[in-house]
Amino acid sequence: MGKSAVYMIVNKQNNKRYVGISEDVENEWFNIKRNLDYGIGIRKMREDYVKFGKESFDFIIVFESDQLNLLHRKESELAYQYDVWHKGYNSEPLLNYSRMTEERLAFEKLRLYKLVDQVKDGKYLCMDLIDILGITKNDLLVLLREITLDEMKFFKKEIILRNGNLDLAHMYIQIKSFEFSIDK
Repeated sequence: MGKSAVYMIVNKQNNKRYVGISEDVENEWFNIKRNLDYGIGIRKMREDYVKFGKESFDFIIVFESDQLNLLHRKESELAYQYDVWHKGYNSEPLLNYSRMTEERLAFEKLRLYKLVDQVKDGKYLCMDLIDILGITKNDLLVLLREITLDEMKFFKKEIILRNGNLDLAHMYIQIKSFEFSIDK
């Protein structure tokens, strides 16, 4: 497997950008370039690729890490900084990490685990969690993405987002208590 990184594709002619994340950035770039050469891929980028030529595009590794949560945070920061949806080539929205500082993330995780510790195992609608915790959908999704396996082991509660691609009314989390043993 190659380098895990946040990358940016920059059109030097019009300054439009695409921000992405990949666990194998070299392979990702190869596939993007090949798709553009064959006339497939992101429509807006493909049109500019034909109009300006392949020499007009720079492929830049912005941030490398083996920690996926750090990659997601950096990808979000860059995407919102360059507004890649309106002024660039991205089409899929990303979670906005700008409100979720490390301190706030730690605080919200503790609040979530305190709540989870008080409820029975089962399924809980995300809308209800948002109301109880007093946070936004974006903040809840950031919070759920940032929960680590070590934290779940420490609190002995597994928390899994379900139906994450649907609208908020159908999204829920599954909470399940578990015991674990440390292998010797």
